[in-house]
Amino acid sequence: MSPSAILRVGSNLSFDSAKCIGCESCAIVCPRGAIQITKDQGFETISYTFALCLYCRRCSFTCPEDAIKLTAALEPAGFSTSVRVEEKLQIELQICERCGSAFAPRPMVRKIENLIREKRGIDLSSLIVLCPQCRTRILAEGSPGRFGLSQALLSQSQQVAQSHEAKQ
Repeated sequence: MSPSAILRVGSNLSFDSAKCIGCESCAIVCPRGAIQITKDQGFETISYTFALCLYCRRCSFTCPEDAIKLTAALEPAGFSTSVRVEEKLQIELQICERCGSAFAPRPMVRKIENLIREKRGIDLSSLIVLCPQCRTRILAEGSPGRFGLSQALLSQSQQVAQSHEAKQ
């Protein structure tokens, strides 16, 4: 049998763009770096390289939104040395309304906002669109009315911000 006729089992990965929130857990748990995250010009790009995948399925088990599907695939063994990118997904980043920096995937920011609203009954829509640095500064300045925060929540936030600044 010639080397070109040898097949290896690999995997085909697909991202469900409607479900993916850009949390990056898939890339973090990938032991071979088959899933890479890059951020550029207001977008997070998630790319998958077939040749690097071990088909361990850690990415699909870890995904909190069930946005990754893996299926078995066969490829010529000699092809596995190539580095072809199979799948790419672009996710828009949230832009800070105060400083203009891109800081987190927009779907993830919205998911967090909805969870806080559902679990705590707090509307943080005007605060969650700020990057962590601007959010910390605003909370440390103490302007609860603008963000609809209770004085107790503001006090807690200020204490956290002050302890964070003291550590730096």
